Amino acid sequence: MTNQNQIYLDYQATTPLSSRVYDAMEPYFKDKFGNPHSHQHFKGWESNEAIETAREQIALSINADPSEIIFTSGATESNNLAMLGIALKNNQQRNKILVSSIEHKCILSAARYLSEQGINVIEIPVNKIGLVDLDFIEQQLDDTVLMTSIMDVNNEIGTIQPIDEITVLCQQKGVIFHSDAAQSMTTKRIDVKQSNIDLLSLSAHKI
Repeated sequence: MTNQNQIYLDYQATTPLSSRVYDAMEPYFKDKFGNPHSHQHFKGWESNEAIETAREQIALSINADPSEIIFTSGATESNNLAMLGIALKNNQQRNKILVSSIEHKCILSAARYLSEQGINVIEIPVNKIGLVDLDFIEQQLDDTVLMTSIMDVNNEIGTIQPIDEITVLCQQKGVIFHSDAAQSMTTKRIDVKQSNIDLLSLSAHKI
């Protein structure tokens, strides 16, 4: 089968590189190759300027502050940084984490690891179309819950969760809310301040 006869249907896994992205990045593949942490010369300066511009653009797109944007190697690292970073540095009297039963496998793997470290991990059930059970979440949220992690848009069945309603419940109990939003940028507008999202994971190759 030739490429002309193939139909690619796995966009939820990754997308082809946009020609606009390639054009924007091409100078940094060739001439503007400096290490952005090299502050002693102009090659480092121009690379650092590009990164800081990108940081500002991303922050603007989700209504965050540029200082809140952290670049990682991808969504899996971002999810692990959020989950493990919060849980393993926790010095509060909170020992419970809520995750939905249909999270990406990297979230569920991180949750299993934390469970082995003695953290009480509760899986939130979903209905037949993949929506989380809000009543279950409300019942589970108390002063022992440290964090809740729920994927915004599911990467396999496309379910869009009621994030704004969930974050209201979390705020009432002082619970940190994280969302894997790798599938969200082309689906809905994200406003982390309006939605009261504490931690958000994004992935460029899904856009």
